[in-house]
This record gives sequence, structure tokens and C-alpha cells, in this order.
Amino acid sequence: MFVDTNLARTVTTSNKVKVNNSSEVGETSGSFASFLEEKQTEKFAGYDEDATIKDIKSMRISDPEGLLRENRSIEYFDRIKAFDKLDVEDAKVFREIFADNIISDEEVNNLSFEQIQKLDKFIYDGKNIFAEFRGYFTYEDKAKGILEVSRSTADNRLNQSLINTVKQMNKEQLDHIRDFILELKKNLNQVIAGIPPHPNYMLVEGEEKVKMTIFRNEESFNGLDINIKDFLNTYIPQLLNMVEESRSTGLSNKIYKEQQNYINIYENLRDNYNKLV
Repeated sequence: MFVDTNLARTVTTSNKVKVNNSSEVGETSGSFASFLEEKQTEKFAGYDEDATIKDIKSMRISDPEGLLRENRSIEYFDRIKAFDKLDVEDAKVFREIFADNIISDEEVNNLSFEQIQKLDKFIYDGKNIFAEFRGYFTYEDKAKGILEVSRSTADNRLNQSLINTVKQMNKEQLDHIRDFILELKKNLNQVIAGIPPHPNYMLVEGEEKVKMTIFRNEESFNGLDINIKDFLNTYIPQLLNMVEESRSTGLSNKIYKEQQNYINIYENLRDNYNKLV
């Protein structure tokens, strides 16, 4: 079912809308951390939570000095035969990336879009995820952001546009990429639910219809006919108006600055998406 975002009206602070300046809504970092914590076991795709905790404890006991070893990430992946699931070329490339236990911006930029998605999936596939949890490898800033957005929706054109947007981000924007992705997915889910998209600090009638999904979920918008181009072109000026109107009715400076940051990211995302259409 196609949802015409052009029908969405600018949401203003009326009796059906409330502006919430509290940290519970305004400080997206904290709320998103709680959201991930609640959903964490979903990343393990079938792994029992108790068994997962036992595995972590077992590895810490059997390998207490793992963080000190030079080839710790590759050793771990070899021990659980993680590279065996890849084709020969991808296994070779990924081994080279993990050789120094750092996923660099340059290395990720040299990957194809498909390889970026494969690398992100590899990192979060079953027990592979423990390598990141235990600090066996780390990321440079843009590399982490690129991987995190590469599979954030089932629309690969949107995913590619997000990658190109991350490449243009400054440090402050990179620090809030997860918060922006959550905001983006919430806005798209608002459109799906048939209510006007709006920023997260607003409480709007019908909000209970919005179904949220965890950060990495390739099925988020699968099978839904959403005109992403129309959404981006229509919502950005609406968002700008909503934020300015809210500022005149008591929006805190902190949330105002946060939303200005989101608007800038949204504008870059729109431009990058339109280049691919």
C-alpha cells in the first residue's frame, strides 16, 4: 500500500501534540542505548541468552590474555571457523582487514557496496559478534558509521545513500549516527502507520500505531511500497518548520541543536538519494 507523504501536514503544538523537553525523549543517546539493551538478544539470531552469557564467561576464563595478542581477531575467527562461511575472495579480503585488528576508513572505502554489507553481516553473525564485544578489533570513525548504516533498511538505494552521507559527515554528526538512524526509521514507520512524520520530541495522537524495529533489520521496510524520494523531499521542509515553531513555544536549546543536526544530515541524505534515482 502506497502512502502519499505529500498528504502529511506540518505537525504543530496543538492539543494533540506535546513538546517534551525531558531527557527521556530529548536525549536520544540514552533512549537508544536502552532500546538496544532491551533488544540485544535479537542480534544473536536464535542463540539462547543464558547460553550466550555462558559462552562469554567461558571464553574470558579460557583466554584471559586475549586482548594482548597481536593477531587476536583473526585467531578468534579461525577458532570458530568464521571465515569458512565466506567465499575465497571475501575471506582473503576480510583477513587482510582484520590483520591489524583495526577496520580503517580507507579499507572500508576500498570495498564494494556488496562487500561492505557482507563485512557488517560477518561481524554480527552468531558468535562472531563476541570479537567486537571483547575488544579484539576496533574501528576508525567513518568505517564504523558506514558499516552500521549499510544494512539498516531493506532498500539498498537508501542504504547506499546513507553510506555516501556518512562519508560526508563531520565528527559531531558521526557521534550521533545511531540516533539519526533511529530517528529516520521512526519517521518512515510513522508514514507506514499513516500518521504525519515528526521529530522524536513530539508526542502525537496515533503514536501507538508506530511499530519500531531494531537498528540492523534488513526486513524493516521489505515488501512495503514507500516512495523514499517523495518522503525526503516533502518531510525536510516540514521538519524545519516544526522545529522552528517548537522553538518559539519552549523547545530546549539542546534539542533544538540536535534537530538542526538531523536536518543537515537529512538534507545530505536527500541529495545523495536523488543522485542514485
